[in-house]
Amino acid sequence: MPFACCATGPWRGAVRSKRRRRASSRRATRWLQCSASAPTLRRRRTLRRRSVASSETGALLQTRRMKGLRTRSWLAGTASGLSQAYGTGHAWLGLAIAVALLAFEPAMFVLCVFAVVLALPFSRWFEPDRFEQGLYLFNPFLFGCFSFAAFGLGVKAFAVIAVAVPVIVVFALRLDAIGRRTYFTAPYIAAAYVSFAALQGRLPAFPVVDAARADFASGIVTSFAQVLLSADIRIGLVVLIAGLVVLPLPTIVACVASTLLSLAWLAMGLPQATSAAGLVGYNAVILSFYVGYDVRTQMARYVVALVGGFVAHALFFAADFAAYTFPFVVSGWIYVALRARMGKQAAGRPG
Repeated sequence: MPFACCATGPWRGAVRSKRRRRASSRRATRWLQCSASAPTLRRRRTLRRRSVASSETGALLQTRRMKGLRTRSWLAGTASGLSQAYGTGHAWLGLAIAVALLAFEPAMFVLCVFAVVLALPFSRWFEPDRFEQGLYLFNPFLFGCFSFAAFGLGVKAFAVIAVAVPVIVVFALRLDAIGRRTYFTAPYIAAAYVSFAALQGRLPAFPVVDAARADFASGIVTSFAQVLLSADIRIGLVVLIAGLVVLPLPTIVACVASTLLSLAWLAMGLPQATSAAGLVGYNAVILSFYVGYDVRTQMARYVVALVGGFVAHALFFAADFAAYTFPFVVSGWIYVALRARMGKQAAGRPG
């Protein structure tokens, strides 16, 4: 009975001692692991708290910086926001736009002021430098112009602006946060289509112009007003004169480009009344101001972008949909892509 003897006597004590040592070793190992992980958990919690605190501090500092802007900076940023509808952040041009609207389209001016005022409560999330360049207010401003053109001055227009402008601003801030900052007027266009479809039950159609009012020469000037969805040649004339004063070269290029696109429109057999009403060249006006004085060195890319926007405009006309400033968005994306490609090629060349 050798195996029976192994289960009793001194062997049983040895087995128990061995089990106790193993259990003690496991407890010690577990204790060491817990002791080692405790500082790690504490460090993680501390880092998490610091991260939250730093983000809150950053937001607080951002708010303080915006609150610390002088009144002059607030006014300049707001005026630049109006001029950014034309692709350039020039405060004096924005002031001229405001004066033109107040003088010749006061009802539109009221709605635009309402839209801009609704965007300002979000200023705690604005970057001061970008605000002073007018990069947060031009989409709400353009939506105010659209609301007047689509619904007139009334309760419906105010209600649409009250709903759409916060969405536009939040959408633009979200695009900024993820690094998509070349959205141009896309938020305004999307809001315009959605609001019009929601209230009218259809998509906005391409504008119909009275052929009796066709005048090619006046259409070039009116194209400066059509950026704001206005057919008032006086507004176009004010913007044109202001542009010649503050940005002469881009303004001259805009006139030439608008003329060439209008001629191309007529050469394609498309309605003369459309070009005469300024509905062909206004996107060329925005692109010209956006490119600015870089047109002297980027003429080829400017022309390619201009043609791309013109094709998009013709497609909208063929589909009978209002284009708004979407042809400029297409042109802007083409131009930015070509500039980025040029930068990569320059970086790839040996020094």
